[in-house]
Amino acid sequence: MRKLKYSFVIIFLSFAMPAFSQSKPGIADTCDILKLWDGSKIYCQVKSLSDVAVNYVSCTDSAKKPTFIVRTKVHYWIHPDNSYIVISYDSVITPPGLTALPESIIKKDTTDKGPSIKHKLFVNCGVGLNTVGIRLYGLFTPAGGGSGTLGFTYNGTVDYGTYRNLTVGLGFSYEEINGEPLASVESERNFEYLTRFNCGVRVLRYYVHTNYCYVYTGFRIGLSYWRDIPYDINAPSKSDANTTLEDKSLFPSFQALAGIKLIYRVIGLHLEVGIGTPYFAEAGLSIKI
Repeated sequence: MRKLKYSFVIIFLSFAMPAFSQSKPGIADTCDILKLWDGSKIYCQVKSLSDVAVNYVSCTDSAKKPTFIVRTKVHYWIHPDNSYIVISYDSVITPPGLTALPESIIKKDTTDKGPSIKHKLFVNCGVGLNTVGIRLYGLFTPAGGGSGTLGFTYNGTVDYGTYRNLTVGLGFSYEEINGEPLASVESERNFEYLTRFNCGVRVLRYYVHTNYCYVYTGFRIGLSYWRDIPYDINAPSKSDANTTLEDKSLFPSFQALAGIKLIYRVIGLHLEVGIGTPYFAEAGLSIKI
């Protein structure tokens, strides 16, 4: 009888012990993991993220004292369910065996509006609108002069990510217009063919930079090179006619701008509005490399 009693106890323990051990998950099952660039790991509970640090409480610290680590030292924040968020990187590389988090979960980090754009290249081309015709021939022309209209600006820009939310780039723009020179008198029949080529450096700060949407503001500083070619309606080869620019061909330019890019994978659309030279509104194609 005693042997039978011990047999029941042994059988009970053989079933109960595995279930009991499984009901107590280890540190790796309940804690976040910060995978550092040097290959080491920190088992913790992440409390918050900032632009410069990851704030956490270590799972091995019985005092549960909050601490932090510089963000650039951390590569991945791995959750207990094996999903992850990239904390600092130059390019996104999915670690073996991990599942990428959906975009909605990544946005829980309210201090970071998306992945870094450092080392990303944006190539943009489009058509804009300018007010050169109105300014020269609409608002300030003498009585009897020609009327001005909005003109088209053909624009191309290249922006390179120098920081996680900052790009520096170059912009090139070209436009042309025909009109009656401001310097001509009413009795003359002189006309001019104006072209403007603008080249400038632009700096953009991105407030939203997900994998699909980019919202930014910035500025552009450059130079505009004008060509003012006069001609006479009766003598097109005439070269001594008065012109609006009067031999002034190089002017500084400044533009404050805001824009949005919507990109699917590598190609998309963009829209910009600006105050200053060379356009007040522009839209076109964008390529992300």
